Amino acid sequence: MVGNRSTEAFAVPMKQSLRPTWIVLALALLVLPPALWRAQVTSEEVFHRELAERSRHALDLYVASLRGALSRYEVLPLLLINDPSVVGPLLAPEDQLRIDAANRAMERINEATGAADIYLMDRDGLTIAASNWNQPLPFVGGNFSYRPYFQQAMEGGLGRYFALGTTSRKRGYYYAYPVRHGAEILGAVVVKVDIDALEAAWSHGSDQVLVTDPEEVVFLSSNPDWTFNALRPLSAEDLERIRETRRYDNARLPLFPLLEERQLSGAGRLITVETRSGPEETEVTRKYLVQRQEMAEVGWTVHILADTRPAREQATVATALAGFALVVLFLAAAYLLQWRRNLRERIALQRRAQERLEQRVSERTAELTHSNQRLQREIGERRRTEAELRQMQEELVQAEKLAALGQMSAGISHELNQPLAAIRSYTDNARTLIERARHGEAVSNLEEISILTSRMAGIVKNLKIFARKQAPYAAATPVAPLFDDALALLAGRIDELEVTVARDLPSEPLLALGQPLGLQQVLVNLIGNALDAMAESPRRELRLAAGRDGDGVWLRVRDSGPGLPEGQAARLFDPFFTTKEIGEGLGLGLSISYGIVKSLGGSIRAADHPEGGAEFTIRLPAATAPERESAA
Repeated sequence: MVGNRSTEAFAVPMKQSLRPTWIVLALALLVLPPALWRAQVTSEEVFHRELAERSRHALDLYVASLRGALSRYEVLPLLLINDPSVVGPLLAPEDQLRIDAANRAMERINEATGAADIYLMDRDGLTIAASNWNQPLPFVGGNFSYRPYFQQAMEGGLGRYFALGTTSRKRGYYYAYPVRHGAEILGAVVVKVDIDALEAAWSHGSDQVLVTDPEEVVFLSSNPDWTFNALRPLSAEDLERIRETRRYDNARLPLFPLLEERQLSGAGRLITVETRSGPEETEVTRKYLVQRQEMAEVGWTVHILADTRPAREQATVATALAGFALVVLFLAAAYLLQWRRNLRERIALQRRAQERLEQRVSERTAELTHSNQRLQREIGERRRTEAELRQMQEELVQAEKLAALGQMSAGISHELNQPLAAIRSYTDNARTLIERARHGEAVSNLEEISILTSRMAGIVKNLKIFARKQAPYAAATPVAPLFDDALALLAGRIDELEVTVARDLPSEPLLALGQPLGLQQVLVNLIGNALDAMAESPRRELRLAAGRDGDGVWLRVRDSGPGLPEGQAARLFDPFFTTKEIGEGLGLGLSISYGIVKSLGGSIRAADHPEGGAEFTIRLPAATAPERESAA
């Protein structure tokens, strides 16, 4: 029913709005054409001004680069006239040795400076030495007295001129400076500057660049088709002046292909040019915005031709956007009229829809309230479950701690057995020494007992730390004393078994990042196991070694016993695994050693040696420079 009512409500206003809508559309047809024309003209003016501003900056850069390329060589002839090896032939024109020396000197200087050519002319304009003396077309023997740069030099000043070379057929800018002998001018040194590289660089830009001489002949251009074109018709006097100086050496000087020219207010000139484009060099017409800048010091004019096609395209886009905006504006006006006529019906429809919405919101709110209560009950049950889970986890962690403590307590007797035996031996010896009044030796034994008790306390502390899975304090630890202490502790057993000890330790101090007491325990355990393994061997040899490997330090203990048990090497470091007889060990020594080394960030590995016996290798991080300084 609601849908039918809405259709009926819209039907009458739509019929009533046909007349004002057609009025708006007719008005649009009258206003749009002149508005779009005006928008196109205004947009082109704006974009032409922006293009002119950009071109003006680009023109400044082109002029600066041209001036820089020329000024680089301006002082070179002034320096060369003071070089005897260059101007020597003017003092002795018949001396071939001087001429050869001048040729080679100018050749070296030309290569070093990057100039196009350097040559020496006598007062008659004859070239007597040149940097290209050994080239297919040398300047030597050529007479260039007709060139203005030579004439200016003969008048006593710095000569400047641009021309097409009559010998090399290459364009260049010439500097000439007179060579004097007292008050007499003997000749001139000439430097030719090649500016073809500059022209080649211009060809890669988006703008067209032209450089014209005082007669407005293009002699440099980023477009090769325009080179040697005249921007205006040349008079007979212009042609005669060019012919006399042989500036372009009989080159054709056609008129620049200008089709149309129009002055823009404040933005330069707009010209239409016929040019070639594309791989097939099709004749096309292009419009350019032209600006120019004078180079008074050389009499040149630099022109920049900026393609106006992007500006026209931007103006067309702007006009299209303006037209689109106007169309949208008229459509919006038509829609507004339609909207106003239908507003009342829409308000009525919205009121009815709002009533239905409020009813649905009430129903949905009741459902959400019920769902929220059910969700709260589920959250309470989940919280209780999580609390029970946390309690079970804490009990499990406590059980694991108790198991680890029991395991470490079982290993105390194994780790303290040898220090206790040593203390017992030192005590008996001290009693005997005291009875014999050998008090100094007795004091020494008591000191050893004190050291062993301290070591035992450290062992208990380290086992406690290991049982709690807390990493011990790591510091720069000297490796050599660790072996010394372990051997001293086991000296009695070593002597008893008549074991030969071979040490391969570096002469310089070797510092590992570790905990001294823990590492000593590891070495005592490994060496003790090695002594047990060699007890029944005919050859008893213990090899101890250490060294540096990259950023790490390695310690190695090797025995001459029967080697590792076959098939059991992977279980050596498991707790309670032992190959000894019952009562000789609990199987915790290697497990504790493994834990100590791992807590220090290292590793321990067991393997059979190719020559027999077992070999245990410990790898630890090397102490850094600050840690070594702290240890020192």
